[in-house]
Amino acid sequence: MKSESKLNLTPEQIKAITAPLEPALVIAGAGTGKTSVMAERVLWLIEEANIEPEEILGLTFTNKAAQELRTRVRDTISNSEKFQNSFEITEPTVATYHAFALQILNDHGLLIGVESDLKPINETTRATLAFKTVLQTQSSLKYLEKSPRYIAKQLLMLDNQMAEHDLNIDLISQFSDKLLAQIATTRSRKEMRDLEVVTLARVELANLVNEFRELKRDEGIVDFADQMRFALQLVKSHPEVVDQLRNQYKAVLLDEYQDTSVIQRLLLSEIFGQAHPVTAVGDPLQAIYGWRGASVSNIDSFPHHFPQQDGNPARKYPLTANFRSGQKILNHANQVSKDLRDIHFAIDSLVAGKATNSEVNIGLHLTWNDEIEDITNRINNLVLDRGVKPEQIAVLSRNGKELLS
Repeated sequence: MKSESKLNLTPEQIKAITAPLEPALVIAGAGTGKTSVMAERVLWLIEEANIEPEEILGLTFTNKAAQELRTRVRDTISNSEKFQNSFEITEPTVATYHAFALQILNDHGLLIGVESDLKPINETTRATLAFKTVLQTQSSLKYLEKSPRYIAKQLLMLDNQMAEHDLNIDLISQFSDKLLAQIATTRSRKEMRDLEVVTLARVELANLVNEFRELKRDEGIVDFADQMRFALQLVKSHPEVVDQLRNQYKAVLLDEYQDTSVIQRLLLSEIFGQAHPVTAVGDPLQAIYGWRGASVSNIDSFPHHFPQQDGNPARKYPLTANFRSGQKILNHANQVSKDLRDIHFAIDSLVAGKATNSEVNIGLHLTWNDEIEDITNRINNLVLDRGVKPEQIAVLSRNGKELLS
């Protein structure tokens, strides 16, 4: 690999960077150089696999993360020998997952009756439309029995859940009918009566979700949930769009894959399944978005969701060399995370990537003032006795104002 000499890469990183053109899962533990590996992977795809930069797609979660990845990739490519004498360098497409879905709709939405000039809305506007739906509905709200504002909040939650799990009103109605039939044959108890009311309320709420979605379409607007929902509907019903996207993007990199939702995984596998060169990067131990529909099982099941050409699971490439902390700190971190690592079998213990002095001290104090005094003494020791510069010291607290008071 031509870029090997430019970076002090570990053997694990080199294996991930130079993985064959097939589905691959990079399990990148904390501080193991994930972004560097992704940028170098892009360069390898260009230099060694002869894939043009514009034929590479990189997806991540936030606009900030997308910009950081875009910048790192641009810098890596511009430093390559292949492009040093080039006046104009084309770049890979780097976007958020939702922006990618919206682009699919803008390009092909008319195939399913979705206008190409959709306007994404923020949560404030979305909440206003939900409230408007509740006020204008002609449907029965007999079992909801709450204020319009509360019902609107529940409406938004169910809309998100239905979208994230690719559910529709028909599936909810079928499930509810079966459940109500079972309740009817069960000896009457308070728990059963409560369950019946909850089930009937959910059906009413699902009907409101449909009205809410119709209102959004009438006004030509979409929210994040719609972008994924419509995009999945489109690629499922139009295989020619899938073929076009696969031809457009010869290689795909998926960042922070542990935080993808069910519908995002369905969309990505619908387009880039069938042994397409997809490299997913993430760490089950760093999953933080379960509250908004993310499913950490996506990364655990990636090898089976994106199998190789022969049907075997995709290969895994672990990154375990941590460059942020010394081994003493990592030993404690590994001990704390052991139960999670036992669940996610792809995760190995982290090891120090370089020799770094580190130590861990744990203090138990009776009062807040005792803790402040201890921290102050430790800082004095570091600055006066060990020559550490004050600007090299960080103090983390739940409430910085309290710490300073």
